[in-house]
Amino acid sequence: MFSYRLPKPDDAKEWDLFVGTHESLYGGLLQSWGWGEFQQSCGNKIFRFIGEDNSGWLMAICIIELTLPFHKCVLYIPRGPIFQKKVSFELRTQLLKACILMFQEKYITREDVFFRMDLPLEEGEDAQQWLRQSGWYKAFQNIQPKETLLVQLEKKEEALWKELKQKTRYNIQVAKRHGVRV
Repeated sequence: MFSYRLPKPDDAKEWDLFVGTHESLYGGLLQSWGWGEFQQSCGNKIFRFIGEDNSGWLMAICIIELTLPFHKCVLYIPRGPIFQKKVSFELRTQLLKACILMFQEKYITREDVFFRMDLPLEEGEDAQQWLRQSGWYKAFQNIQPKETLLVQLEKKEEALWKELKQKTRYNIQVAKRHGVRV
């Protein structure tokens, strides 16, 4: 059986270690402890939860409350939640569903709130099916990019240029002709 708890301030290192170890698709920046601290410094409220069982952490999730006009808000989960790699998809859906239900019961007291999640793409279709079955809907547009790329900036510009796809090189040249400068 699993349970949820709020992390303590001294959990910050373990949080980042968990996110960095178990999140391989995006690198976990948007679920890191530091990103949550940055969001707080911007005036956004954050909620962090740890899902765990007797063996340890199974899930870490950071939810950001973004204020909208007319006293409304969105609860945003960027690139998360982060699950321990060994956790099956079935358990992941159970953990996420239980977390959202717990969060709704304990923390949402207003009707002018909605959730937005950027689920990891490698399990997105199954997760989206679960969301639809649970009465949730996929947004028309994504907030985060569909794909990210790590670039070794130590390489020379010519080597980087050669590694780009032809279409990417073409689009960069078009952007330059239109006055885009980096």
